[in-house]
Amino acid sequence: MDFTIITQGQRVRDIRKKLNLKQEDLSGDIITRNLISMIETDKASLTPKAAEVIHNNLKRFIKERKIEIDVNIDEIFITEEDQAKRIYEDFLKYIDDVGVEAEELLGEMISIINKYELNYMKVYIYGDLGRAFGLKHEVNSAANYYLMANEFAKMCNVDSEYYGKLKGALTHFLSRLGKYEDGIRECNNLSNEIPYELTKGIIYNKIIMLKKIGKYNEALKEIDGFENEFIYREKELDSYDLQINIQIIKGNCYREQGYLNKALRVYRETLDEIKDNEECFKNKMLVLSNIMEVSTMLEDDFDEYLNKLVEEIGKNKVKFEKNYFASEIYKWMANSYEHKKEKNNMQLAYEYTLKSLKIAKRHRNMDIIDYDINKLIEYIPYVKECTIEVVQKHILSLVQTRMIKSDSKVILRLINFHMVNNNQKEAKNIIDFCKSQVS
Repeated sequence: MDFTIITQGQRVRDIRKKLNLKQEDLSGDIITRNLISMIETDKASLTPKAAEVIHNNLKRFIKERKIEIDVNIDEIFITEEDQAKRIYEDFLKYIDDVGVEAEELLGEMISIINKYELNYMKVYIYGDLGRAFGLKHEVNSAANYYLMANEFAKMCNVDSEYYGKLKGALTHFLSRLGKYEDGIRECNNLSNEIPYELTKGIIYNKIIMLKKIGKYNEALKEIDGFENEFIYREKELDSYDLQINIQIIKGNCYREQGYLNKALRVYRETLDEIKDNEECFKNKMLVLSNIMEVSTMLEDDFDEYLNKLVEEIGKNKVKFEKNYFASEIYKWMANSYEHKKEKNNMQLAYEYTLKSLKIAKRHRNMDIIDYDINKLIEYIPYVKECTIEVVQKHILSLVQTRMIKSDSKVILRLINFHMVNNNQKEAKNIIDFCKSQVS
């Protein structure tokens, strides 16, 4: 990336010297030789009118003296702001090409933007960097860039479609980080100018976050409005996937409110509506896992659904494990095995928890990571290969990669495990390790 900006005065001087002209050759009419000197040394700005006079004089001398040097005299009209805009466009292309590595040159780009007061550019640069970090599953960085883009978008006249995309991405990543209250605030008071399809995605994110913070009645109320606005009126359109997701969330809200039979009915009705094709694979997996979870809570027979889930995953395991939701499904499969009355139930629960943790780490799904790690500690007395050493290795690795905080409850739980088992030395080692990660 080249961030060089040449002043119009420098261009006038460079072109004049290439043509072997003197400063007085460019003077005349409203321009004196002294003014030419001041322009070339950037002590005076080149006004449009002065640029026109100089341009005409250059054309005249080229014609009169039959100069054949390849020089584009039109370049004297290129302003510093024009160059800043070109550099900005090149930088956006650069982000597309190299992704997150573009962050290394961000400081130089921002310096140019600040110098020429072109703040609207920050909206698109921060937004594109947010997208780049999102593709790398670097959720914190993605959220921070989208947040900055959103703040500058409020101050600038930004294209409503791009603004809607920013809002959708920002609320998604705030949800991923567990910053649900912040995300919900961003979903409120949406501009009517945001396109319909983008508004739909933002409201969908709001419903998810309301459910996450336990505001189930509010979430169900939003779902009613969402279905009326975006689903029932679109029956002839392709809203099928969204309809299934909303039904799952509705069932989840009923489940959390304790209406287990009502939730189970919603899930089963949803499963019956799901088309049996590859495109609906994700939906089927989610619904089956929810049926299995609620059946476990009701102490109903869930073997049929668990076996179906294992069978469906086995058909396309690679595709399944690429999905963000796969960690949650594995989590509930582990939970179901844990409640089965079979000899190897805890072993299977342990294995599926490890699968869940692996995928959750890849997607930096903090809620699942915290759940899985705590489960591993619980499995220590029941699973031979689930030793404290194995679990500790997982935990400290997560601390090292900043997916678990050094002062989190699971760390305290790990330290307490060693203290209860009279292993003060190892407890101190963990404390020292955690201190080293924050120093």
